[in-house]
Amino acid sequence: MGKTAKKKTTRKVSSESEEFKEEIEEEDEPLCKTVSKTYLKLDIIIELPSKEKELVQEFKVPINDEESIELPSLVARLKGLGYPLEGTFVYYYSNELDVNVYCGYDPLPKQCTIPKDDYNQTGVLKLRFKEGLRSEYCDNTKDS
Repeated sequence: MGKTAKKKTTRKVSSESEEFKEEIEEEDEPLCKTVSKTYLKLDIIIELPSKEKELVQEFKVPINDEESIELPSLVARLKGLGYPLEGTFVYYYSNELDVNVYCGYDPLPKQCTIPKDDYNQTGVLKLRFKEGLRSEYCDNTKDS
């Protein structure tokens, strides 16, 4: 549901004997932000929590201006395809470091990205999802 902007106009009207204020609320067009996304086609190897591996060929991966992959958007798109990734620990394989890099617990923070160096060399992105219990001591989303 879109938000609507309300513009409040106050005008003074003076007549011969009295002066009064009239407030008018006008509804403008709904506020909509059009966000253009850039996508890159990559082959993705997904290791599901069940240890099953799948190859998704030429998947449109959302990238930002620095050509880093927007991981939360990518995970959301994979969940939309029916992959059981809700509430999992998320990792990606770094070609540069030769290790699986822990990104966080789903849902991921919006600033979580995968640098271009970690997928560009091979043209294949490897993602790993693991089930587990999330510790209340590691939860940074709760207010103190």
